[in-house]
Amino acid sequence: MGVLLEVFLPLSLAFNMFSLGDSLTLADFTSVAKAPKAVSDGALAQIFVLPIIAFVLLMIFPLPPELALGVMILAFCPGGVTSNILTRL
Repeated sequence: MGVLLEVFLPLSLAFNMFSLGDSLTLADFTSVAKAPKAVSDGALAQIFVLPIIAFVLLMIFPLPPELALGVMILAFCPGGVTSNILTRL
């Protein structure tokens, strides 16, 4: 398990981030400059809406406190891979 957490996961994250970043073009950045509202809406949703949805789901489906805390930490700090994939889509 230690090799998985210390070697494989960081390498897979680096590979995913590099491969998604490598596919960016100048047109991608100009489209962001032309439509900044879409980027700001996405950022605000990830910062505010995602934690609210996680909290509501935890109210509906009660979990043990340690798992609920883990869900909220993940909601407040979405993973880099998830952000990259959503950005790519």
